[in-house]
Amino acid sequence: MGLFGKSKVTSEEKQKQKEEKQQRALEKQQQKEEKLEKLRIKTTAIFIDYLGGHPDFEVRKATNVILKFSEDGSAILITNLFNKVLASLPKGDIVNLELDRASKRSAGKAAAGAIIGGVLTGGLGLLAGAAIGGRRKDDSIIVMTVKYGPAEVELYFKDQKDTKKKYGHVAGLLK
Repeated sequence: MGLFGKSKVTSEEKQKQKEEKQQRALEKQQQKEEKLEKLRIKTTAIFIDYLGGHPDFEVRKATNVILKFSEDGSAILITNLFNKVLASLPKGDIVNLELDRASKRSAGKAAAGAIIGGVLTGGLGLLAGAAIGGRRKDDSIIVMTVKYGPAEVELYFKDQKDTKKKYGHVAGLLK
């Protein structure tokens, strides 16, 4: 017995207490990492237009969908805006992802811009109006190739504003 009636702690007990403390710290760190992973899965959602391609759900026009992880992170879900799952694509079934680039210049808008620019400011306005009115429109689409039974199908997606940027987000989702 030591002072005040307390027993002395042996070096073995100290070592055991130290190990238990380290184990609790490790478990706490693992819990934090699991929570962060779940949060990442929940917050990684991409809003994009689905144009078609999957045989199990047909669309007549571009449909707003959400691409996101499944709860366990093993699949990419395509859901509608009301969170109804339209398709579940296991990550291993996604064969390829590419950005099919296409753009076009609107001749009608270029001509209208040139006329308005020419009327308002003269010759220089004619050139500036044509350049501004005839900006390129991005018609790029994202093509996701997935396994479908023994075959492969291509799913087509597009963003109204910046398909190239959304392609980067989708590619990041698949890593």
